[in-house]
Amino acid sequence: MAIQVTWDNPEKTILRWEFQKGWTLEEFFIATRESADMVEQTDTPFYLLVNGNGYPAPSLPMASFRSAIANTHPRMKRMIITSSDLFTKAILELLKEQGSKGTESSRLVMVETIEEAYTIINQDQ
Repeated sequence: MAIQVTWDNPEKTILRWEFQKGWTLEEFFIATRESADMVEQTDTPFYLLVNGNGYPAPSLPMASFRSAIANTHPRMKRMIITSSDLFTKAILELLKEQGSKGTESSRLVMVETIEEAYTIINQDQ
């Protein structure tokens, strides 16, 4: 599968999505379901770290992204998305500006690198 979903630390406070080249919307939905199952096995608040690795989104992803953002788990502290792909960044910025229901704008953060993502997580803790 072109989207790997793993806990990034033993405390299970960082759920990480790692995108690979050629990912599809079907794999995106599978990752969403897999994440929900993993989160239900713990009771700790967590960060969702989405590493796009610069791979572009498939065509017409807006509705899929909106749905995923609107249906985040209540224990999710922040969704931090790393992407250097301009198309993906533009879509996410538009969704953030629209204030997708269910997610406060401050919970959705976009950065260029994994290092920036971890800086945000470390500052929050």
